Amino acid sequence: MELYQDHFEIVIDFDKGRGDPARVFKAMTGLVESFQSLDEHLLGAIDRGLDAKVVLDDVESGSIKAVLRAVVSDVPDEALKNGDWKRILGHYLLKSKYLILEWCKDRSEVVTKESVDALEVQLEREAAKTDIKLLPAYGRVPTESLLRDVQGIQSALGLLDDADKAFYVSEAGRVALNARLELSPELVRDILTSEIVHSHVLTTVLVKKPDYLGRSQWSFQFQGHKIEASIRDKEWLGRFQARLLDVRPGDSLKVDLAQETFYGYMGEVVHRLYSIDQIIEVIRPPSWGQADAFDA
Repeated sequence: MELYQDHFEIVIDFDKGRGDPARVFKAMTGLVESFQSLDEHLLGAIDRGLDAKVVLDDVESGSIKAVLRAVVSDVPDEALKNGDWKRILGHYLLKSKYLILEWCKDRSEVVTKESVDALEVQLEREAAKTDIKLLPAYGRVPTESLLRDVQGIQSALGLLDDADKAFYVSEAGRVALNARLELSPELVRDILTSEIVHSHVLTTVLVKKPDYLGRSQWSFQFQGHKIEASIRDKEWLGRFQARLLDVRPGDSLKVDLAQETFYGYMGEVVHRLYSIDQIIEVIRPPSWGQADAFDA
């Protein structure tokens, strides 16, 4: 099939006759959804009124090849110049995805804030090249949105077997998708963080899910929100795990709660980490018998 200027292909060369066949279709679905999200964020760097939907034009067998294109919606304002702006935006989306995937291809785990900044500058230049705005003000794709979309692509690739290969093909070029790139939530958090503020508070938390096996964090309700927290009070934790203490969902704990708040470069909250340094008291809920319920 001839590839038109506004189309792009996602190609998965899979190891035939081996592995779970569903992996290929799940990976394709994940890639399409990630590219859809990426297009929306790329268009937002030009005008927040722009929107695009990825549509499927063809599927070819052998390797699984999905032929897609982004359909850009009309903008309900006069921010853009007259002309063939939909075609220009289509080219911008194809080239920008190519640049992002080339950036991913050259990395395994070495992703730094500086390297992300360099990619954002490239994308901003591509947006400015469109020259379709009446006022030449082009923004950047938010770092968090960009990294979340890359995470989505990597998660989809992680469904494939080692022998499987995936490619992006458009008028901008052909690039192999790098399944080796690991962009963990912790790494994304560190890239987005400019400052960490530590604080302590003596408070009460409601137990939602205790960690009976000692392998994960406890779930609590704190200030109306669900939080996950590790317990650093080793003496208390040892007694609980030895079944010398009975703590169940619905009980409350009076605790010394430590909080780490991660702030981004615009002063926004990126993430919060909680831990309990000391457990002071276990607070049981009021006992309600059947007679009490009828009296109430």
